[in-house]
Amino acid sequence: MAVPTKAAIWLVGLAIGLNFGGVNAIERPLLLSLIPDVEAGRYFSLMLLSARVAAIVGPLLWGLTTAGLEGLIGTSLAYRAAVLVVALMFVAAIAVLRGVPDRSIQRLRSAA
Repeated sequence: MAVPTKAAIWLVGLAIGLNFGGVNAIERPLLLSLIPDVEAGRYFSLMLLSARVAAIVGPLLWGLTTAGLEGLIGTSLAYRAAVLVVALMFVAAIAVLRGVPDRSIQRLRSAA
């Protein structure tokens, strides 16, 4: 949101894209560490469903934000506001996920 030039935006986008690449590599092993083995199919289905919902809601939220604000504050600021809205959604997701217990840490503590 705070980068002033087009080149800087491309660099930030590249960095974000590289970070999100790791999400696909870690999400399945992390999910398996959190759930009972017999429930894996159910939880993987829920994970897939949530990914598809996010693929719809994220761009919809972006589009509604930019379309709603573009006439009021201009194109540049509307896109920056859309980035802020998406960032707030990430913060909300992190807040929700902080409540998920990490069973691997609990196993290490009980073994010690």
